[in-house]
Amino acid sequence: MKLKIPFFSRSLFVILFLANTSLYAQNWDRDLFFNAEARFKVGNISLALKQFDELLEKWPDSPYNGDARYYRAVILYRMGNNQEAYQAFEVIEKRYHFSRYIHYIPFWKALIDYDAKNYVRALQLLSNLDLNKLDDETQQQALLYKGKAALALDNTDLALKAFECLNAERFRKSLRVETEGTLLVYLSEMYGRLGKYDEQIKLWESLPAEGLNPEIRESLALRTAEAYLVQGKIDKGTVLLDMLSVSSNREIAIKALQYLLRFEQRQGHDDKVASIIVRSENLLRSDPKALAMFWFQVGSSTFYEGKLDLAKSYFLRVLAIAENENVTQDVPIYLAEISWRQGDKKQAMQILSDAIPRLNDKKALLLSRLQWYALQQEDWHDAIRFGEQALIHAEKEGREDISALVRAYSSYALYREHEYTQALLILGTDPIPPGPKELSLRLQSRLFQKTGQVVSALDSYNALIQQNPFNPEIQIERMSLLFEKSQYDQVIASSKEIEGKFDVAKITSPYRFGFLYMKGVSLAITSSTAAVYSAAAEVLIKALENGPPGDIAFPWALYYKGWSLYRASRFIEAAETFEQFARQYPDHPQTYPAAYLGAWSYARQGLYEKSAILAQRAAAFAGASDPLAKARARYLEGVVRSFTSDWTGALKALDLAASFASPLAVRALFEKGNVYYRMGKIQEADTVFATVQRNYSQEPQAEEAAYRRGELYYEAKQWREALERFTQYRQTYIRGNKVDGALYFSASIQRELSQIDSAILLWERLIREYQRSTYRLPAMIALEKAYWMKQDWENALRVGTNAIVEFGDAAKSAGLEDDVATLRYLLVGMNEKAARLQVKLIKQQGVTSMAGRKTALELARYYIVESSQREAGLALVDQVLAYVGEDPGSAAEAHFLKGEYYALLEAWEKSTDAYLDAINLAIRLKAGETRQDLIPEALFKAVRNSQRLGKTESAKRLVETLKKQYGTSPWAKQADLLMEASR
Repeated sequence: MKLKIPFFSRSLFVILFLANTSLYAQNWDRDLFFNAEARFKVGNISLALKQFDELLEKWPDSPYNGDARYYRAVILYRMGNNQEAYQAFEVIEKRYHFSRYIHYIPFWKALIDYDAKNYVRALQLLSNLDLNKLDDETQQQALLYKGKAALALDNTDLALKAFECLNAERFRKSLRVETEGTLLVYLSEMYGRLGKYDEQIKLWESLPAEGLNPEIRESLALRTAEAYLVQGKIDKGTVLLDMLSVSSNREIAIKALQYLLRFEQRQGHDDKVASIIVRSENLLRSDPKALAMFWFQVGSSTFYEGKLDLAKSYFLRVLAIAENENVTQDVPIYLAEISWRQGDKKQAMQILSDAIPRLNDKKALLLSRLQWYALQQEDWHDAIRFGEQALIHAEKEGREDISALVRAYSSYALYREHEYTQALLILGTDPIPPGPKELSLRLQSRLFQKTGQVVSALDSYNALIQQNPFNPEIQIERMSLLFEKSQYDQVIASSKEIEGKFDVAKITSPYRFGFLYMKGVSLAITSSTAAVYSAAAEVLIKALENGPPGDIAFPWALYYKGWSLYRASRFIEAAETFEQFARQYPDHPQTYPAAYLGAWSYARQGLYEKSAILAQRAAAFAGASDPLAKARARYLEGVVRSFTSDWTGALKALDLAASFASPLAVRALFEKGNVYYRMGKIQEADTVFATVQRNYSQEPQAEEAAYRRGELYYEAKQWREALERFTQYRQTYIRGNKVDGALYFSASIQRELSQIDSAILLWERLIREYQRSTYRLPAMIALEKAYWMKQDWENALRVGTNAIVEFGDAAKSAGLEDDVATLRYLLVGMNEKAARLQVKLIKQQGVTSMAGRKTALELARYYIVESSQREAGLALVDQVLAYVGEDPGSAAEAHFLKGEYYALLEAWEKSTDAYLDAINLAIRLKAGETRQDLIPEALFKAVRNSQRLGKTESAKRLVETLKKQYGTSPWAKQADLLMEASR
């Protein structure tokens, strides 16, 4: 019977079938990937590569493609196809972000960069790795290569940090044997180099007893033994060395014996030294060359410890062992260096010269040493000669390194002989010249500079800086090139860059001085503000602290220090610096300006005596060839001497300044007139100014002198003589610069001579014709006062109002605002005193203020006592009384004035009551809150009123109170007289 399948069931069956078919298809790429991965992990990378390529070709959309490409890139790297591997890793980074190994890509790229010696890029990649996303082994390798890359870049701190971090992992997880060995070697070497003996010992004591390569263990043991000895752990150190001295590795054994030998020599243990020598000889007995090498190594190491005599004895033993052998050049080189360091330079060169005939083949190094010694003695000729010989032998021996060194030294000798073109010819213009890399490039840069090839010199220094980014001296030399070409802005930019990278205090002294000098001078030359000048001065102060006084730039540094201080308005420091400069460098081209500016600086601080002395010295420094400089110095001397009342010296200096044919002659003569004026010799001053006016009529000072003649007599209050000269000035210089001043002072003189109308005419003319004159406001003020004197209120009001409109606050502060307000009252017929008090009262906001109430009382007194407007006074009194709670002192005075008011009306009762109210209020006040004699005066006037009313008893009681309380008051005496007169 055939089974029927419903339609929906058949559809489900088809779907399941198709799904299973798809899954079955996907299993092929998965199986191929895992199979290739397995091959990779067991080390069959060739077959693994083939299978990964097959996967990528057949299934380009497989989800395993990212990981497959990763494995493929790693295989390419391991097979040495670094460039192809690098490109493959970059493809994964760009297109396969979801690969399981995406975080490993920077690690492998860093390894490739490291292999290509791109240490900077390698270190950057390794430093940015997220180690937490890597497996343990890759983490370890990343730390290892990070340390190696940092070490290659001389970044010792970072290298040590990476290695120590990896070493910490060694205690937490086991390292691969190769990784552990490499780490221990690097770490131990760094500890030894940096003198980290504690860390060296800890590293050694942390090593496992088994499993470490014997060669590595013995190498570490040798360094640890040295650390033990340095730290004073002698037993541990010597035990290690004894153990190593019998090593099967003869090189290790020899080094151990060398360490032991040096140690026992330092300890002075002659018996142990002899024993070690015997052991060394026994070890090397069968090999004289090896024994000689042993003594040579001991001698060289002892040499580097600074024990020259002991080293010499070892080298002589080498010569004794090799007596019948061909002598190598190394031993005489060491012996010569020992003599050199001991001060016998002639012997050093003789040792090398004597050794040359005994050398059958290799002589290049020895001859290069002779060249070096000649350079050290600045014997440039012999340095060139030895260099020529050394170069011949270096080429024969195939020693390109010595050849390059010798060429560099020869070029330097020629440079010092000022043979710049020949020196550059020997050194060459290649981007990488022969010889010590840094020295040769720097020399080449200098030679480019000396031969005028500025662009090449700058390019050369730029290349030097790129190759030596941690050498500040090279950057300072480049800075000097910019400085020589007056590129001061670039010098300042370079200085900032250097300070951002280096600690200037740690730069060697000559370069530190040069750096500070160039920076300070550049700041001084380009500055436009006092703050920058001050900063330049501080830099130059540091330069002078670090600079050799004999350096050609030292006086310039001192001069620009003074200049910067001067421009920063630090005048005392500037003057002292300039004075020091003039004293130390009398023949320097900047001595005159230094002395002159020093004199100015002293003058700016009021130290005129010092200023005069320095100005006199400046004139001496100027020389006969520069009359203007002499005149300038003498002129300054004359001016400052006059400030100390040294009239004789001032006149003499000014006469000298005027005697030179220079533009300063007229100024000196003019200043001579000022000196006579300050001496009080008006007529002599007038004569000098007249001479200026007559002999230098075309000079600006002629007009100034004519005007000054009027000022002389005006200030001496010789009015008629002053008026005559101001009038002469106005007639001679009709359109002169000071006609307005002459008008103003002429008018003022007319006022002093009581010629008010003439004064008014002159002031009116000044105001009308000279609208921008500085005398315009003073003239308006004076004119307003003149009209006031004539009681011409309308004109006075006109002038005052115009002045306020034109000059605003300046006119108001001169009192014109009050005058104008007062004039308005005067125009309506008010008394002047009342008008002024009324204006004052309004300004003080009436009786609402304390001051206003005082003024109101003063005005009320005027109305009540001095005028017929008594009711106006009474109104003011009542206004003040309204503030009795706030100002009882003024209220007491107000009651008193009310008493005065009623007394004048002969209303004696009301008057007496008002006086008594004043007394009662004043009694309760503190001292100073009202006038002192108010109570006795009020009592006296109350007594007088009582008598007028016939109240004799009341009058007697008041008198008794007055005498008892205020017996010393004049009012008490007057009261007595009043009572006697009434008897």
